[in-house]
Amino acid sequence: MQLCCSRKDEADSRSGLENGDMNDPLAGNDIEKFGFYQIVTFTFLSIPLILSAGFTLSYVFTAGEIKYRCLVPECEHSGNTTFEPPWVNASAPKIDGIISGCTRYTVRDDRPGICTETSFTNVTCDCDSWIYDPEEHTILNEWDFTCDANRWKLTMVGTMQNIGQFAGLMFAGYISDRYGRRTFLTVATSLSAVSGLIHSFSVNYWMFLAFEFLDASMAAGIYSAGFILGLETAGKKNRVFGSTIICCMFAVGEILLGLIASWLRSWRTLLRVIYGPGLLAVFLPLLIPESIRWLLIKNEHKKVEKIYRKMARMNGLPVTDEAINTFKEINVDKEEAKSKLVTSDERKPIVQVLHSSVILIRLLICSFCWLTNTFVYYGLSLNSVAFAGDKYINFVLVAVVEIPAYCLAWVLTDHIGRKPTLSGPVHTGR
Repeated sequence: MQLCCSRKDEADSRSGLENGDMNDPLAGNDIEKFGFYQIVTFTFLSIPLILSAGFTLSYVFTAGEIKYRCLVPECEHSGNTTFEPPWVNASAPKIDGIISGCTRYTVRDDRPGICTETSFTNVTCDCDSWIYDPEEHTILNEWDFTCDANRWKLTMVGTMQNIGQFAGLMFAGYISDRYGRRTFLTVATSLSAVSGLIHSFSVNYWMFLAFEFLDASMAAGIYSAGFILGLETAGKKNRVFGSTIICCMFAVGEILLGLIASWLRSWRTLLRVIYGPGLLAVFLPLLIPESIRWLLIKNEHKKVEKIYRKMARMNGLPVTDEAINTFKEINVDKEEAKSKLVTSDERKPIVQVLHSSVILIRLLICSFCWLTNTFVYYGLSLNSVAFAGDKYINFVLVAVVEIPAYCLAWVLTDHIGRKPTLSGPVHTGR
């Protein structure tokens, strides 16, 4: 829909209206240019998108592995010792060149309280207390989740995060469709921030696990709602470019997460720094517009007109009354026709999808591609902290690589189309 146009193009605009090219409310020539209005909107929209990366992946560091060793009570006290005393290499057996953190050698009784490398025997015993690397603090050393017997408690955090996302996404779409994308984005980000801050004050593991689920379920639809808002703001011609920016914002969030985690190295402080800014989401309704297509479905034509007038003003384009009237006529008739169509078909949307072979096949193919991509994407992101070297640098580097990859996908999609861009990496990545 061309609500605004330069004066030299007004004749072309009228011609387009007469030829029926303006059926899409975002199909205008000038209105679709990525102008100052779109830049401002994407800037504010990037805030919840960046935060959503931290909400989704913070458990990589809060429940991460850290270095630890056995406490040797005959040689040291937990409150007065160092992580690497002179005799540490002789105190426990080594596994793949690394000192065991679960078993240690017993100490000879000939010189109690004074230990050297010769003070240890070859007899091993299980540890009942541990000394942790003082540079990091996660739930592992918070609640002594050491050795294989407790490893499931760390992995359960990630499992609970994904279960929470699955549960949240089941309701996110419905709430977003009923109350609006901007409304959902505002409420979801704010509630997730509150839950995350409470999460940082967990007094035991079970409270931590419960709020991991709540955080994930509340934040599950933030990215999708922001994605839709961004694409509709960018316009039909700039959808690929807009989606690239949105994807890059999530990668920026990952980079910031890795840098902040490397700086703080405390799981409680990390959660507070990541979730705290989410409270500012209450101001989003003042900064970004509601979804235009959602407003059209709700017959909020005056609000849509107001948004387009603001868009034109910020982009330096005039709005003609003729374009406004044409916009109303086209879209009112269009939405009334849609309403009659929906009323005449009493089947639920999911049933309609199942009865359409074309839509069903596309749904299955896209779901398969998304599932495959999820395994690879999160496999790299989550396992990056287990690679050799500094885990924080590894995590950041994996996120940095995403940005040129998104830009490459943008170029390929514009030049060779969506299908080759989607199917190509699936085949070449095997």
